[in-house]
Amino acid sequence: MDKKFYELLMELHKILKPLGYRKEGANYRLFLSDGLCRIINLQKNRYNSKDKCEFVINIGVYFEKADVIEKRKFKEYDCQIRKRLDCKEEWWRLDSETEIGEILQNLKGTLREIDEWFSLFPSKESVIRSILDGTAEQYSTCSVLHFYTAKMLVEMGFSAEVYQRIKDVKVTHPQATMLIELAEKIESSQK
Repeated sequence: MDKKFYELLMELHKILKPLGYRKEGANYRLFLSDGLCRIINLQKNRYNSKDKCEFVINIGVYFEKADVIEKRKFKEYDCQIRKRLDCKEEWWRLDSETEIGEILQNLKGTLREIDEWFSLFPSKESVIRSILDGTAEQYSTCSVLHFYTAKMLVEMGFSAEVYQRIKDVKVTHPQATMLIELAEKIESSQK
């Protein structure tokens, strides 16, 4: 099944490469000129066997403080806004009966869905604004304004906006304590 999964990855690369995506393993990354990056990741199920291979598709947008990305091999879980795509049975499945052409045909609809999601975030600036105004949360399956993103946005000059978003954080998660400390640091620096 590893061979069949690899074949699928290569066929998918033939579709994504003309759009500017670079392939590395099961990741396809697109680097935009303003420092925003997009990733499509095919994550294999850890319970795969020699008879079947299941995977899900994760997507995300990623940026760093500077407009030039230093971490060129960032992963989907590094992204500021992330989403796991829904599919009918949660996992896509490859087995001895699966025709790569058939699964690629099904993936074309998924690629349109991915493109629509990416169109919500056309630029680095729009991603930052959607994080700061809270709208990004509705498009992500993970927390968006976690400590590391908040800290980076403060370093980029958005301390007042970050403070407004995190000042009322309740301690329900280990990172919440760090967010509270960051909010207190921002508040004391503004006095």
